[in-house]
Amino acid sequence: MKFVFTGPESTGKSILSSWLSKETGFGFVTEIARQYLSAKPSIPTYDDVWEIGILQYREEILIEQQYDNIVCDTDLLTIIIWVEDKFGQADPIFYDRWHESNVDMYFLGVPDVPWVPDPLRENPYDRDRLYDIHVAKLEAAHKPFLPIYGDWDHRKMMIRDYFKEKGMIME
Repeated sequence: MKFVFTGPESTGKSILSSWLSKETGFGFVTEIARQYLSAKPSIPTYDDVWEIGILQYREEILIEQQYDNIVCDTDLLTIIIWVEDKFGQADPIFYDRWHESNVDMYFLGVPDVPWVPDPLRENPYDRDRLYDIHVAKLEAAHKPFLPIYGDWDHRKMMIRDYFKEKGMIME
């Protein structure tokens, strides 16, 4: 099974995906963009984002080969939205790979928590628009998603409730 955390920046994707992986023992796919951009202190170009997308996809495939169940701190959807927003259109391979990807649930971070400054984050005032883009893309692709909202305890409770409902009890 595959579970992906997605949504605008500073909505808890990294915190919650890491927590879920530790709680369940599922394989963890880290956000490659953070590692990549930390090593390259300049404004990302289209080529940078393209390379990040390829690296993110490869990391996901690698972890899928090692674990039956995985948790992803983002996936190609984030890359697609990022490239479309900044450069107009993503490489067709990203669309193809994302549509082919079998995700059991997207946990979509609602931007109702405070934005936390970070050198890699771009805009605290654009999260609602980006959230709406995520919703539109997930709905158009008929991908399953659960908006995760409220404080951190409430978000974790929503995730636990999802797993309990699916018979995958989390204590």
